Amino acid sequence: MITALFAILALVSSGTDLLLVEGDLRDTDIPEDASVYHVSENWFMLAGEQAQINGETTVLDSGEWSLDDYALVHLRTPGDETSAASVGEVVFIRGNTALVRTTGIQGEIRAYPGVHLVQPLREYRETAPAAGLPAPLSNPLVTDIVQQVNQDSLIATIQHYEDYQTRLCVTDQFYNSCTWTRDKLISYGLTAQVEEFDFTFYGNPYTSWNVIAEQPGLIDPDVIVIICGHLDSITMSNPYETAPGADDNGSGSATVVEAARILSDHNFRYTIRYLCFGAEELGLIGSDFYAQEAAANGDSIIAVMNLDMILYAPDSLRQLFVPYNTLSQELAMNMETITATYVPELELNVQYSPGTTYSDHASFWQQGYPALLGIEQGVDENPWYHQETDLLANYMEFFPFGTECAKAAIATVAVYADPLGEGIEAGDTTGAVFSSLGPVPASSVLNVILAGTGAAEITLYDAAGRTAERVIAEPGQGEVTMDLTALPAGVYLLSGRAGDQSDSRLVVITN
Repeated sequence: MITALFAILALVSSGTDLLLVEGDLRDTDIPEDASVYHVSENWFMLAGEQAQINGETTVLDSGEWSLDDYALVHLRTPGDETSAASVGEVVFIRGNTALVRTTGIQGEIRAYPGVHLVQPLREYRETAPAAGLPAPLSNPLVTDIVQQVNQDSLIATIQHYEDYQTRLCVTDQFYNSCTWTRDKLISYGLTAQVEEFDFTFYGNPYTSWNVIAEQPGLIDPDVIVIICGHLDSITMSNPYETAPGADDNGSGSATVVEAARILSDHNFRYTIRYLCFGAEELGLIGSDFYAQEAAANGDSIIAVMNLDMILYAPDSLRQLFVPYNTLSQELAMNMETITATYVPELELNVQYSPGTTYSDHASFWQQGYPALLGIEQGVDENPWYHQETDLLANYMEFFPFGTECAKAAIATVAVYADPLGEGIEAGDTTGAVFSSLGPVPASSVLNVILAGTGAAEITLYDAAGRTAERVIAEPGQGEVTMDLTALPAGVYLLSGRAGDQSDSRLVVITN
C-alpha cells in the first residue's frame, strides 16, 4: 500500500529560486545541486541559484516555497489562460503549458475544460540506469506477430471497457475493470495482479489500482520491455456516473490486452510487462508509483511503449503522434523504422517534444527510462475528449486507424523483446546465433558475441538488401568485430547462420 500527495514531493526550498530558464536543456550546464522539474523544447524549469545558470532566467518563486504549491497544466489550446485559471492562479503560461499555484484550493475530481492534464511538478532525470545488455532489434517472426492483431478483438475489448459506464479511478466500476483485465491476462498464461495504492488529491485521501502482468524472458529475464496504457477515465460533469472513455483510454488498454493475447504465445529473449495504470487522469499517479518502484528496484527497462487515445483520425489528421525526449530518441527512430517495415500503411509524426508529459510515458522519463507515447494526432480537435460521448460508436468510421496503431506498438515491443521461435527453454540459447551486440547504436565497429562455439557466417545487409559487410567466425572464436567505417548511417539487417541455426537483428549505424 503506497501513499502519495497530489504533488508527490513536499520539497520546501529555503533560499533557492524556482526558475524559468530560456534555452535548450541539452545545451545548458546544470549545477549539480540544481533540480530540473519540467523540460520543453526551448525552455525549462529548475530549482537552483540564478547566478549559477548560464542562460536567460526568470524567477518564478523564491524564498520559502514548496512543490506542493504548484501544478503543471497541459492545455488543449496554446495560451488559454482562462482554462489554466480554472485550476489555480496562473504564474506562467507559454504555448500549451501553464504553471499554476494551487495553494489552499480544494479541487474536486473532474476533468477541466480546455485541459489535457493537471499534474504535479516532478524532478526530471535524463540518465537511464544501465540496461545490462544493449537493446537488440528485429527478428523475422515479428511479421507473423503483427498479422495476428485482430481488429474485432480490439473493438470487443474497447466495448467491454465502455460498458462499465465509468472507470473513474476511485470507483467500484474501475476496480471491476481492473479485476477483469487481470483475469483476462491470467487466461493467457501470464502472472498478473491488481495492486492497490493510496494517494491524496487536493488534500483528500483516495484509493486506486494498477494492473500488472509479466511474461518472463527465456534467456535474459532481467531485461524488461513494457507495453502500457491507463485504464481510468474521466469527464467534466459527473465522472462518478458517466465516463465511458472508449478512446481515452479504452483504446490503449485494449491494445495492452491484445498484445498479451498474441505475444504470450511466443518466446522472447527479454521479459515483457503488460501494465494498465490507475489515476492517470489525476496526474499520472499510478504510473508514477510504478516507475519510482522500478527505479528503486534497479529494473533494467530498455523500452516503454505507452498508448493513450488511438481512435480519432479524420483524413487530415490520420497520424500517430510519437513525442520523445533526448533519452528516448533512439527508441523513437527505431519505432519509425519498425512501423515503416511492418505497418507501412500507418503514418507516424515523430518529434522531439520533451514538454509532452501529459501521459504515463512521462513517469518513466522522470526515472530515466526510454519511453514513447503513441497518441492520435487530432487529440486537440477530438470533440468527444473527456465527454460522456467518448463512445466507440463515434470512432468506427476511422478504423482501421486504431488497429494500425496497435500493430505498430505491438511490433515495437516484439522487436525489442527479441522473439526466439519455437522450442526454446528458459536459460537456453539454442536457436540463437547472437548472444549480444554492441554498441547500440553502432558507429565505427559492431561487436557480435556469438551464442555458440561453432563456425558462423555473419552478414550485414543494407536497406536495399545488398551485402554491406560479411565476416566468418572460426570454431571456438565466440566473438567477431565488423568494421563499419565505410558504411553510411542508416538501418541495416544483421543476419547470422551457424549450422542449422539462423538469427537476425536490425542494427542502427550512426556514422
